[in-house]
Amino acid sequence: MTAADPADAGPGPSIADALRPHVERVLAAKAGHVVREAVAEAFGEAVSEGIEAVELLSDFEGDVARGLRELLTEDAFEDAVTGAIADYLFPPEPPEPELCFPNLGVFVEQYVVRV
Repeated sequence: MTAADPADAGPGPSIADALRPHVERVLAAKAGHVVREAVAEAFGEAVSEGIEAVELLSDFEGDVARGLRELLTEDAFEDAVTGAIADYLFPPEPPEPELCFPNLGVFVEQYVVRV
C-alpha cells in the first residue's frame, strides 16, 4: 500500500494554507515581545508601555472592524434600510393621552371643588 499523494487530495486548502494564520499570529506575538524588550532595554519602560498600548489599541480596532463586518452583513443592511423606510412612510401612532382623573366625579371632587 502506498501513501496518498497530497496532490491527489482534490481541491481545498493545503495544510500550509490552513496553518498560515496561526503561524503568523505566533510570529507576530513573538516579534512584538522581542521589540518591546529591545525598546525597554534601550529607552526605558515608559516607551515600551507606550508601544504596548498602541498594539492593544490596534488589536481593539481590528476586533471592532471585524465585529462590524460580521454585524453589517448585506441582509442586516437591507433589514435596516427597509425598517427605516417603513418608519418614515408609516410612522407609529402616538400613544393615547392618559387622563389625570379617571372620571368626571373624581375630577369634580379633586379639582373643581378645590379651585
